[in-house]
Order: sequence, then structure tokens, then C-alpha cells
Amino acid sequence: MRLAFTFSVELGLCPEGDAARVERHLVAVGLPTKIASIPGTKPTPEELLRLMAQDKKVKGGKLALVLVHGIGAAFVERDVPLPPLTEFLAQECGRR
Repeated sequence: MRLAFTFSVELGLCPEGDAARVERHLVAVGLPTKIASIPGTKPTPEELLRLMAQDKKVKGGKLALVLVHGIGAAFVERDVPLPPLTEFLAQECGRR
């Protein structure tokens, strides 16, 4: 969920304050907010994209992501540009 909010902020879709509020809430209830917090071997951006391509929302080989305009304002984006998504995942995979 934190990734959806953070990527939405990067795309200019969501206020940064909403993403920060969601992250604070997830931390407060004990949920991980970083890829580095996931136990086991950390995935690469390419591995994440490969797994995302198997999602049931994929149509015609195009990734679909749940993004947000703000808290309580989620939507499915069916035309996600791969270069910004790949860059975002690379940043997130390196985040500690």
C-alpha cells in the first residue's frame, strides 16, 4: 500500500502528505513499509516486474496498478508507463 501511495506521489497524482500519513499508520500497526523489511532474499526490480506481469489485472500484456488520488480515492491504472515504474522499483529495492 505504501508503494502505491509513493508511486502515485511520484506521478503527481497524490498529495505527499497522504502518502506520509499512510506510511505512519502502517508503521504504527506493525506492518512493513519497505521491500527491505520482507524476510528472505530481496527481489530485483526485474523480478518484481515479472511477478507483477502475472497479476489478474494484466490485460493484453499491459500492467495494471492500483494507484491513488489520495486516501479513499484509489483507482486502477491500466496504462502504466514501464520506465518510471522500473526506476521507482529500483529506488525502492535499494531503500533501507
